Amino acid sequence: MSGSQVADHASAGRLDARPPAASLATALLGNGALLVPLDAWGEPLAFHWPRPDRTLDGASLHLLLSDDGPGDELGATRAASVQQVEDVTDVVTTVRALHEGTHGQLRLRQLVHPDEDALIVELALDAAVAAHVDVSVQVRGPDAADAALAVAVGDSAPHVVGQGGSHTVAVALTHGAAVTLVVSLGRGEADVRTSAERLAAAGFASSYDARAAHDRQVAARRTPTLVDGELERLDAVGVRVLRSLRDRTDGAVIAAPECDPHRLRSGGYGFVWVRDLAFIAIAAAVAGDGELARDALRWLPRAHSADGLFEQRHHTDGRVAPGWGLQLDETGAALHAIAEVARLLDEPALVDELWPTIAPAADALVALLNADTGLPAASMDPWEERLGVHTFTAAATAAGLTAAATLATTRDVAAARRWAAAAQRVRAGIDRWLWSDEHGRFLRSRDVARVDADGAAVPSGYLPAQRRPDAAAVAGRPVHDVASVDAIDATVDASILGLSYPFGVIAHDDPRMLATIEAVARELTTDCGALLRYPGDTYLGGNPWVLTTLWLGLARRAPGERVAADGLDVALAAASAAMLLPEQVDAVTGRPVWVVPLAWSHAFALLASRPDHRVQPA
Repeated sequence: MSGSQVADHASAGRLDARPPAASLATALLGNGALLVPLDAWGEPLAFHWPRPDRTLDGASLHLLLSDDGPGDELGATRAASVQQVEDVTDVVTTVRALHEGTHGQLRLRQLVHPDEDALIVELALDAAVAAHVDVSVQVRGPDAADAALAVAVGDSAPHVVGQGGSHTVAVALTHGAAVTLVVSLGRGEADVRTSAERLAAAGFASSYDARAAHDRQVAARRTPTLVDGELERLDAVGVRVLRSLRDRTDGAVIAAPECDPHRLRSGGYGFVWVRDLAFIAIAAAVAGDGELARDALRWLPRAHSADGLFEQRHHTDGRVAPGWGLQLDETGAALHAIAEVARLLDEPALVDELWPTIAPAADALVALLNADTGLPAASMDPWEERLGVHTFTAAATAAGLTAAATLATTRDVAAARRWAAAAQRVRAGIDRWLWSDEHGRFLRSRDVARVDADGAAVPSGYLPAQRRPDAAAVAGRPVHDVASVDAIDATVDASILGLSYPFGVIAHDDPRMLATIEAVARELTTDCGALLRYPGDTYLGGNPWVLTTLWLGLARRAPGERVAADGLDVALAAASAAMLLPEQVDAVTGRPVWVVPLAWSHAFALLASRPDHRVQPA
């Protein structure tokens, strides 16, 4: 396949350059409404509020240290810091060395209050210097038009910062004394002033106790793991990370804190992908967080389109977010997750509740099966780059229809038969059209769209809106003018692992699957042990991903097997000091290069750390 001629619908105008390491998060604090990613020096990279997928543009908390109060910053290079997160409580401690020639350290302990939208910071020095704290906020957009931020230090009167405002607070610290700094967010000056004043007067210890009590309840529900030591810590933090990325109002979980607000590199991560949410819900159920799993699935009706399908990505309130086209794996993965979570939690009532979503979603998938091949219609691939008929999409569709048929057996016998027969057609299509004797493994895709007319004729598997430039677009589904197609795409791609894990369309020990798995391992493993998505990947330098590495380990493990999956060592090496997992890592060093933390990475780590959740086929 000539990759230069294949239409990459997600990369137009994208800046494919690594961001500076200092711009990546290393720690995360949140409560389901206020989300605060921190850098290695303990300074917030952003304040995401009043939902995790919203951002107060320009909000910042910056610490300037000087010898005599406000003045020049000490340690402008910010060269030395040590950061860690507590095992059970979501409290991050950062110790910053002062500049060369000045002895002493600044210690910050930080948390987000579990019940109030406030960042609580304890500042302490082991040398007599002054800390100059610069807090500024700019609020733009209709969702934040009346937002306000209040800053309180110790027993001083809070200062309220509104839209477009800024404020500077001078904090004098002496050796052995700790000062509490509160940044409270809300709507209206009176509310944030009262909250900041009360929390600051109560001191850091009071908020710490509230946070610890909340987090102990979360930890008590966590199921046992097959790992210990640092991997056990990674698992404990992973549960909390998913909860921090969760919108407590509606239950959705965003992919990551937004790190590309102007959409220059990625198109944005502060959205909900239904496919990611499906993996997250299953992982939460396996890890013991039934509340998160239930709430995530109960969010699905909010995002359900009128035609029964799910769009590529959404805002946490269910509104359709900008995307690159129809992506059918989202719908199949959602159906699969509903059945799997209901089974894991033993809650058939959850299925009854979601039945008005399940039935039209399954019917919509059946309606889009190609009459000639049995495969799904052409749609975007799981990486949102190529339009075609993809193996991962076919696997998700077959699994989703199988799940719907199983759930329908006691609810609608006719629908159960119809969906089971459709699932079998997809499985037969996978065997017939996506297995390659020539390559000795499964293909990545068929009928991949090209931007020129030099390929084969566009087949019937393309929808009219994908073939005519004058066709009307559905909200969230841009129209693509497909000139021709490449009939076969034999690229080795980590997403092909979806045939076995989690969708179980091809048995893990089927010789064809074993050959495919070994091809993925052989051709995609890099020097640091992490896996590429596929050869020739150009997204931000084409780095390996943590989730693909864990995915290989999960695919190699037999259903029900009680051993930790391979790849956890690579994940641990990639984790920040505060145990956050990135999306991508450097191929040589294994250190993060983009997006920290990624919820999908943490979901796979939770699954890899426990016995395989799938039921061994009879």
